[in-house]
Amino acid sequence: MYHGEYDSSTGVFYATLSGDVTVEELAESLRVCFDQDYGGPMKSIWRISDMQINFALADATQLAAIFQAGGVRSGKMAFVSGDQGFVKSVVETVRSSRSDWGTDWQTFENEEDALQWVNQS
Repeated sequence: MYHGEYDSSTGVFYATLSGDVTVEELAESLRVCFDQDYGGPMKSIWRISDMQINFALADATQLAAIFQAGGVRSGKMAFVSGDQGFVKSVVETVRSSRSDWGTDWQTFENEEDALQWVNQS
């Protein structure tokens, strides 16, 4: 399941992915994130600690094409994976599939640390 919301008071896009998530749902969440009017660098927090991946790890590399097609803007994307090592590995696999991202990526165990990081200059 996917839920996304943009908090205009803080300028942060929050995406929550939980349960069985398909690559299509993940792609849709990325598109929604990229369509926001941030008025500056992108700031997003991905709550993925309750996500169960319902696609092959090889399919995750398709997401790099979505980033390229979406015209990824500069900014920060924080992924809150909790203690799920596999989910964190998927994020790092997609991130490592290209070397020219316009965004900084980090994974965190908790949302407080993620929020602090996306708000740092």
